[in-house]
Amino acid sequence: MNMGQSVQDIATFLACFIMALTKSWQLTLVTTSAIPLLVICQIITQIFVNPMFAAERRALAEASTNVERATGAMATVKAFNAQHIENERFEHGVEKARRNYVNQASIWGVSAAMGNFILMAMFIAGFWYGSGLVRAGKVSAATVMTVFWACLLGSSSLQQLVPRLVHITRGKESMAGLVGLMDAPTTVKGKVRPNSAHSDTTLTGSPLSPTSPRGISKPWCRSKNPKDNIASLALRKVKPNGAKGEFNLQGVTFAYPSRPDTLALDNVSLFLPAGETTFIVGGSGSGKSTVAQLMLRLYAPDHGEVTLDDQDMQYLDLSFTQEHVAAVQQGCILFDMSVHDNIAMGLAGLPNRKPSDATRDQVIEACKMAMMHDFVNALPQGYETKLGAKGASLSGGQKQRLAIARARLRDPTVLVLGE
Repeated sequence: MNMGQSVQDIATFLACFIMALTKSWQLTLVTTSAIPLLVICQIITQIFVNPMFAAERRALAEASTNVERATGAMATVKAFNAQHIENERFEHGVEKARRNYVNQASIWGVSAAMGNFILMAMFIAGFWYGSGLVRAGKVSAATVMTVFWACLLGSSSLQQLVPRLVHITRGKESMAGLVGLMDAPTTVKGKVRPNSAHSDTTLTGSPLSPTSPRGISKPWCRSKNPKDNIASLALRKVKPNGAKGEFNLQGVTFAYPSRPDTLALDNVSLFLPAGETTFIVGGSGSGKSTVAQLMLRLYAPDHGEVTLDDQDMQYLDLSFTQEHVAAVQQGCILFDMSVHDNIAMGLAGLPNRKPSDATRDQVIEACKMAMMHDFVNALPQGYETKLGAKGASLSGGQKQRLAIARARLRDPTVLVLGE
C-alpha cells in the first residue's frame, strides 16, 4: 500500500509541476528552487537512520531470542536461580533498541523541521518574486495564485512521500535479512575431498553393501543462481510406485550454511538396508543428526549423493519422500489441541490422507503401541484433553511417546529415530 501511495504522490507532484510550468516557468522555477535542498535533507536523514534501524532490529531480535530461550528452558533457569540474569539480558537488549529508536525519532524530528522550514521559505520567495512580476505587468495575480497552489499541492505530495519512504525502507531492511538467509552460501570452501578413499568421520553403521548398485560417487554442485536450482528441481520430479526403504550415502560431504567452512560430514559412505533396524553410533558432533536430516531432505549434500532405492533423492518428488520417510526427533512439537488432534497431525502432508481422516480407533491403536493409552485414559477428558501451548501439561517422556504414536499413525516406510 505504501508503494502505491508513493507512486500516487510522485504522479501528483509531476502533474502539478508541469501545470505550473505551463502558466509561468520563471515563477515555477523560483518557487520550487528549494526542492533539491529538501531532497538532500532526506538523503542525509536516510544515511543516518538506516544503520540505526538495522541496529534496532538486531537488538530486538537478540532480546526475542533470549526470551524464547529462557521460557523454553524455564525449569533450568529456575534451578540455577538465573531469573535475574535473564531479566538483565532482556532489559539490556530492549534498552539498546529503545536508544536506537529515540535517536531515529530525534533525527526524523530535525528532518521534518528542516523540511517544513525549506517549504515555507520556498513559498515566501515565490510570493515575493510573483509580486514583482505582477507589478511589472508580466503575469496576472490569477497566474501567480495558480502557480502558487500548484506548487503547494505538489510540494505537499512530495512531503507526504517522506514518511512512506520510511516504511518502505523498513520493509527493504526486513526483506534483505530474509533474502540473505535464503541465499546463504551452501558450498564448502577448501575442505572438500570427494576422491578420498576413506572417511575421517567417527560414524559407524551397517557396512557398504558389496552389491550396492553405485560404487562411485558423482559429486554435484548447485548453480550459483538459486532460481536455476528451483527450476531444475521443478523439472525433475520422479515419483516411483512404491518404496522399499533402502538408503545409500555415497561420498557425502556436507557443511551447514551457517558454518560453510566447518564440515559436518566429510566423504561419508553408508548403506542402510531395507526392512532392518540399523543403528548409527558416534560421539557428539560426529554427524549422526546430519545424516538423519539428509535422509529427511531437510538439506542436500554439497558433494556425493543420497539415494533411496537406487534413486537419487534430489530428483525424487518431495511429497513422495515425505510420505515414505518420517522422523521422531528429540524435540516434539505439540499444538494447543486435544490429544487426538495432536496425534492425528501425523497424517499431515500425505497425498491421500489428512488429519481429519484419523479415526479414534486408529489413534488408540497408535497410542497402545507407544505405551501411552493408559496415561491418556487417566486424563480428565481422555483423548479430548487439551494439551496447552507446546504441550505444557506433558512431561518430556510423554511428549516423546506422543511423537512415536504420530509416527505409528503415519506408518512410513522408513522411520528415523533421534536420540
